Amino acid sequence: MAKTILLTQQEGVRVSARCGDHEVIFDWNEERGGTNQGMSPGELLCASLGACTVMTIVRYCRTVGIPVADVTAEAAYESDEKGTRADRYKIRVSLPGGAPGREKAIPRAAKRCYVEKTLENPPEIEIKIEGPGFE
Repeated sequence: MAKTILLTQQEGVRVSARCGDHEVIFDWNEERGGTNQGMSPGELLCASLGACTVMTIVRYCRTVGIPVADVTAEAAYESDEKGTRADRYKIRVSLPGGAPGREKAIPRAAKRCYVEKTLENPPEIEIKIEGPGFE
């Protein structure tokens, strides 16, 4: 099933991403020529990985009857020496109520995160530029 997200340049490098009724703003900080009005694409990718991990854990816990509430996580990433790509992600999840008897199952369930599976097996990426002079 294909999903389409409409991306529109707003001001400078700031971009709006719209999917259905939802909108996210991307921007770079002032040092990179932006206005710092949204997360950078790299930050949002890291946040997506963290959010997917939390959502996957919560869904697993609910499926097996473990009550969960107030789950939080910290998502961090490190860039390569040139700053051209992320080369390490770290996700730290806090389950305030614990999960007695499921200490091994929950980390396995977390590995089912859609975003993590996508990053581990990168998809094909096709970019086509349209406009006068482009074929």
